[in-house]
Amino acid sequence: MPEEPIIEIAKPTTKTPSEEICVRADCAYYGRGEAQSYRKAFRLYKEAAEAGCARAYGCLGRMYEKGLGVDRDAVLAFEAFSDGAKLKDGTSLFALGKYYEADIVPKEVQP
Repeated sequence: MPEEPIIEIAKPTTKTPSEEICVRADCAYYGRGEAQSYRKAFRLYKEAAEAGCARAYGCLGRMYEKGLGVDRDAVLAFEAFSDGAKLKDGTSLFALGKYYEADIVPKEVQP
C-alpha cells in the first residue's frame, strides 16, 4: 500500500496587539466591513505606531504625504517614514529612497 503524502498545513501566525490595531486601521482606511474613514484610520495607525507596529509608520507617512484624514505635512511624512525605516518597514524605506532620489528632503529635517 503506497504511503500517503504528508501535507504540511501552515498555522496562522499570531499578530501582536500593535499589528491587530494596524489591521483595524486598514479596515477603516479601505472601508472593509465598516464605513471608510481616513480620520479613524489615521488615529488607529498612530496608536499602532506608538505601540511599536513598524508598518503603521509607513501608513502614517503616506497619510501625511497625501493629506488623508490629516493636514498634508511633508515634514511629518518624512519623520514617519524615517521612524518606520528604523524598524525595517519596506514602505517607509522605499518612500525615503524616493525623497532622497528626487532631492526633496524637507529643509526642516536636513542635517
